[in-house]
Amino acid sequence: MRRLWRALWREPRPVGARQVGRVDWLLVGGFEAATVVEGIVRPQLAGHPYVILLAMAVMPVLLWRRSHPLMTCLVGFGVAGLLSATQLVTRTADLGPSSMMVVLILLYSLVRWGSGREIAVGLPWIAAVVALGMYAAAAGPPDLIGGTLFLLLFVALAAVFRSRAELWQRRQREIRNEERLALARELHDTVAHHVSAIAVQAQAGGVIVRTQPAQAAQMLTAIEAEATRTLAEMRAMVRVLREDGWEDGRVGGRE
Repeated sequence: MRRLWRALWREPRPVGARQVGRVDWLLVGGFEAATVVEGIVRPQLAGHPYVILLAMAVMPVLLWRRSHPLMTCLVGFGVAGLLSATQLVTRTADLGPSSMMVVLILLYSLVRWGSGREIAVGLPWIAAVVALGMYAAAAGPPDLIGGTLFLLLFVALAAVFRSRAELWQRRQREIRNEERLALARELHDTVAHHVSAIAVQAQAGGVIVRTQPAQAAQMLTAIEAEATRTLAEMRAMVRVLREDGWEDGRVGGRE
C-alpha cells in the first residue's frame, strides 16, 4: 500500500494538454447561458439572485481545467461546499442551481490532467464536499450509493482516458525510436559505401598522378563530387534524426 501511494504521489502530469481554444469558450458560454436561463425559470430558488451570480462566477474556471486542474477543483467544489453549508444552515430544501453540475467536469479534469500529488490532494477535498452536500440534502442510502457510483464513474472514465493516452504516447515514442535506428543504420551504410569509393579513387589517383596527370585531375574531381554528395546525404539524415518536434503535434491534445 505504501508503495502504491508513493507511485501515485510521484506520478507526473500527462503531456499533450491542449491550450484554451474555441471549444472551451463555447463550453463556458453554454454553462453561463444555462445558469441565466435557470435563474429566469426558477425565480423561487433560495438565495436568488445571489446563487445565480455565484454560479456564473464559477464557470470561467473551465478554461483552466487542464492547465490548473487542482486549483479549478478547489474553486468549483469550494463554491459547491459553500452552497451546501448555506443550505444546511438555512434548512433550505434546494439551494444551488443545476448548472453547478459543472463540477463533474472539474472532477474529470483533475484525474485526467492532474499530477499524482494534485489528485491525492483534490480527491479528499471533493469527497468532503460531496459528503457535506449529501448530509445537507438529507440523502438516504439509495441516494448515497447512487451518487457515489456516479462520481466514481467520472473518475474511472478519466483514468481510462489517461491510461490510453499514455499507452498511445509510449507507442509513438517506440515507433519514433525504431525510425531513428533505421535511419542511423541507413546513414552508416550510405556513408561507408561512399567513403569506400572515395578511398579507392584516392588510391588509384596516387598511382597515376605521376604518369597521367590529366587522368589524376579527373579522379580528384570525381573524389570531390563524391565527398560533396556524401556530406549532403549525411547532413540530411542527421537533420531527420534531430527533428523530434513533430512528435508533440501528434501526441498532444487528447481528451
